[in-house]
Amino acid sequence: FSETEQLLEIPEEKEYFIAIHLQDVTELNRYIRANEEQRLVAGLVYIDNYDEVMNFIYTVNEPHGLAIGARHLTISTCGLIPGIERFSHEPIQVNLAISLHAPNDEIRNELMPINKRYNMDDLRDAIKTYIERTNRRVTLEYILLKDVNDDIKYARQLAHYLRGLNVYVNLIPYNPVDEHGYKQSLGHTITAFKDELIRLHINCTLRKE
Repeated sequence: FSETEQLLEIPEEKEYFIAIHLQDVTELNRYIRANEEQRLVAGLVYIDNYDEVMNFIYTVNEPHGLAIGARHLTISTCGLIPGIERFSHEPIQVNLAISLHAPNDEIRNELMPINKRYNMDDLRDAIKTYIERTNRRVTLEYILLKDVNDDIKYARQLAHYLRGLNVYVNLIPYNPVDEHGYKQSLGHTITAFKDELIRLHINCTLRKE
């Protein structure tokens, strides 16, 4: 994941997700039982290499594991096409989220260096194939950065890119981190971006700050 990917902070709303890196399911189980808000935990996002991720997913989904429903589990990727291809063949209904953050290659190359290896046209093909093979909707994460990717023209570019795909966009206000130099989009800009996507028939949500 790129530096921008690491700027994402876990939201306080535990109903959205909890991101965890733990050595084994026993430790995970202890964590959940110790969490006073465990009733609000709806899903997990676990980020690591593919084989470890899938082993984790199948284990926590098992009735004798944590019995967490597959649809409450989300795998997040920066756009590794070989992994998306492999995942499309998995016999389990786990959600897929892709960190997009840009409407075109020029911006995504800056924000997500992985794009230089797997560009947006190839990524779109992979998303299309995944949807056709699994009949599942894909979530696309999009952090709004002031004067970088938040102009309304980029909303139109994004809508054009996503046209015909069963996806929805999760718009994320940026939490400023000094060393990265990016700034949070203004409230009216965020609203205009979201409204334009909706006007162009792109399903989207805005994550609460």
